[in-house]
Amino acid sequence: MQYTHMHGCGNSFYVIDARDGGPDDRAAIDTVRRHCGDPFDLDGIVMIHPSAIADVKTVIYNSDGSRAPMCGNGVRCLSKFVVDHTPDASTLLVEPTTIGELTRALATSAEGLPPQVRRVLLASIMQTEWTVDDRVTLRRMTAETDSGIKTHYCVLRADGVIWATVSLGSPETRLARLNCTLDGDEAFDRMVRVGDGCFQVSVIGLGNLHCVVFVDDVETVNVEAQGRLIETCAEIFPDSVNVHFVQTFSPTHLRIRTWERGAGATLACGTGSCASVIAGMKTGRCQSNCRVDQPGGTIYVDVADDVLMSGPAVEVSQGEWPD
Repeated sequence: MQYTHMHGCGNSFYVIDARDGGPDDRAAIDTVRRHCGDPFDLDGIVMIHPSAIADVKTVIYNSDGSRAPMCGNGVRCLSKFVVDHTPDASTLLVEPTTIGELTRALATSAEGLPPQVRRVLLASIMQTEWTVDDRVTLRRMTAETDSGIKTHYCVLRADGVIWATVSLGSPETRLARLNCTLDGDEAFDRMVRVGDGCFQVSVIGLGNLHCVVFVDDVETVNVEAQGRLIETCAEIFPDSVNVHFVQTFSPTHLRIRTWERGAGATLACGTGSCASVIAGMKTGRCQSNCRVDQPGGTIYVDVADDVLMSGPAVEVSQGEWPD
């Protein structure tokens, strides 16, 4: 079985391409368990399958083998793998050009790109170091996921995708539509008792279910103890929840630490970063476009007509297991 080891802001995945007769999901999970332990010694597996309604289909599994409806860092790794290894599975938006020419095009009008996407792509380009000889390309792909079809916009240098912006759709905040037992229409800064602790929580659905807790200093939080306590509170979250502890530095700058269901403490969480910005907007702590720092790196979030998440993706190595 061939695999590619990748990471997005420190979230580590094996990407397995099953579009051309590769292993089915269960065989892939069993193989990774044999070689990496149970739970896996990484954050998850990204499976790639053919799709009849998008460029590709992906199914993502957590390190304990459970299925994840969405994973922001995982889908950016998917972006890089598909565009780097099978570019014909994506759409070329901008031919290789200079960074200055692309910046001017995005600042004015780029065919087929909504204004919000152009704004976010411009911001991501401004966060990247370039040389005068760099040529930059822009490609788009779509991926069928358990939480719907997601559109990916990829910024490439000669050595492949360096930055991916993913359209995650609209968040769900109505408690009646979420697997959460709290009463009322929505839950933002809702005080709840969990075990021996009290937490002020905000609950958002973005493919995955997220619980956001704002704190004065994320470095003083016992993420494992408090995150596990909230994640496993079946009285409030019958199917568990991803937990994020968030510190506000400014209206456009957050820092988070994450405890993910099915994976434990992780270096980053893409959809959790987006949920944190949404919770911050709803409670008056931040603006709609934010830099979100995490132990593994930085993600940029823009919330308007859509929720857009931008960040890097890195290919670490390729390998093959004979079984």
